[in-house]
Amino acid sequence: LGVVTALPAGVMLRLRFQKSGHNFEFPILLSPVLDPYVIAGAHIFPPAIIYAVLHGIVSPAARALHIRRTSVLRAKQIESVQRELESSLEAIEMIRHVAERKMRREAELLSAPPSVGSDQAGLVIAKALYGDAELLKDDRIQVETFDACIVRSPEDIVQRGITCVDVTIPVAYACDKSSLEFHAGFPKSKLFGFFDPCPGREKVLVIFYRSAGRWLRVQLADTEGCRLPGGGRGRGMVLDAADAIVHMVLEPSLREYLDS
Repeated sequence: LGVVTALPAGVMLRLRFQKSGHNFEFPILLSPVLDPYVIAGAHIFPPAIIYAVLHGIVSPAARALHIRRTSVLRAKQIESVQRELESSLEAIEMIRHVAERKMRREAELLSAPPSVGSDQAGLVIAKALYGDAELLKDDRIQVETFDACIVRSPEDIVQRGITCVDVTIPVAYACDKSSLEFHAGFPKSKLFGFFDPCPGREKVLVIFYRSAGRWLRVQLADTEGCRLPGGGRGRGMVLDAADAIVHMVLEPSLREYLDS
């Protein structure tokens, strides 16, 4: 957009467009003479009109379209998450008794005196959480987080906006003979009893477990491999025995295994 003033052309408004590497120009004669009012109007009104159209019509319409598309996409994601959650809850109920029996056995190994020649020291999965990496950072996991991650029905995903879920049963089920292994390169949302609670976001798996008389915590990226107990640098951060999570969440889980 430009304004041209010249003799004998007068005052001319010149519109320029560029499309596919080609330039298009459309001159519009506003006045055959150099009229100061026309010149001033040509410099003020066209930019003002363009600004008003862009900010008063085009931008609001684009925002409304984006919100609508986002809402439709979110609704589809919620439907997909709810379907996956239904399958996950069914799978968890199928393996619950086996997983609890395994953990009961592991808890007994932990409480029993070590036997000569045995390499099974016991590995109790007290709690495991899976979901949004931002919400499962070290400093953001509190006692209340564990209850907030319990999903009882597909409606919880919408009503409570859950993006992190309790996967203690599937993780305990995967434990075998005081050992737990995750293979690298395989998303944990595809594991039996898991599902993706927050599509499109970075996810982690956080496991709280007891081994060799200590409470430990490990965090794994979605496709990260690991073998517990041990398994490389950074595996098994020891928790303070005075930690509220240990007293209010983990110890009661261990006693529940032993008392069942």
